[in-house]
Amino acid sequence: MQAEIGDSVRIAQWIENIPALKGADYGLMQWMIKFSLIRLLKASQRFEEALTLAVDLETAAAAAKSVARQIEALMLQAETHWQVGRKELAFSCLSQSLNLAEPRGYVRLFLDEGPALQPALTAMQLWPGLPLGIKLFTARLLADFPVPVNASTQQANSSIQKSGSTQGLNESLSDRELEVLRLLAQGLTLAEIAKQLYLSTNTLKAHTQNIYSKLDVHSRVDLVNKAREFGFIS
Repeated sequence: MQAEIGDSVRIAQWIENIPALKGADYGLMQWMIKFSLIRLLKASQRFEEALTLAVDLETAAAAAKSVARQIEALMLQAETHWQVGRKELAFSCLSQSLNLAEPRGYVRLFLDEGPALQPALTAMQLWPGLPLGIKLFTARLLADFPVPVNASTQQANSSIQKSGSTQGLNESLSDRELEVLRLLAQGLTLAEIAKQLYLSTNTLKAHTQNIYSKLDVHSRVDLVNKAREFGFIS
């Protein structure tokens, strides 16, 4: 069925008039349609209707012990609150979704939501009282979002270009490589870095090898000195 955003009310009526989609016994098709309807309602700025449906779906998901759907319903609540300026409520819903997702390693649900979720996730990192585990999980999610190079990367790479000190640097470091580099400079072991950044050992080793290669060094001492020279660390 094709529908424009402005047809969201008609879509809601259509859903409720289909017997197979009524009641609390949600089937896969019902979940998919109602989650899609929430996004349509949000896009057409029918925020309170979207929020009501998202709360209903969260309740249904909790009753059905469907954690993934509960997380998605909470994410949509957070997005809706964020869009209307209710930041504290957005952070509360987002924190609940992250608490459910973090121990289960549910990352793709957040990444698939894309730019609609990213501003609230970014702002929530400064929310007082956010548990360290959730803060680290949030940082991992943001690092995996397809976002432009951040300001720190731009500043470091810009300082290299302005100084002309490009000898020994094959190419710019990525955001993730900068994170690894700074933790290496702090003296953390590879195991500690992998745990903090939620990386597998093989992935971390690949990042570390790239850093050493790009900075043309062969020891951690030389790595730290070269990183300071290029302005990647202070």
